[in-house]
Amino acid sequence: MLTLILGCLVLAIGINFEVAPKIMFVPGEGAVQAISCTFHTNFGKTKVAFDTTLMGIALLLSFLFFGHLNGLGIGTIISALIVSLFVNGVRNILHLEQKFS
Repeated sequence: MLTLILGCLVLAIGINFEVAPKIMFVPGEGAVQAISCTFHTNFGKTKVAFDTTLMGIALLLSFLFFGHLNGLGIGTIISALIVSLFVNGVRNILHLEQKFS
């Protein structure tokens, strides 16, 4: 569990350093950034909503196609929620929105 949490923290820091300068995005973060810019919302909060939505869709499709939970484990659920919260926290702690606006 500790390894999962530390991995989520490192991932969140990497996401912030990738997204803050607005130079290049991987598709997942690019979609969140596009939604955030279009609707003028906080990136971290938008990421939480985006990741939670994707997880919900995966859960729904799992039950629809397999009839049971398949491919969505507790680690996936925890990391989807924690990474998004860590992204928001790191962004606020480092004041990245002000530095790269």
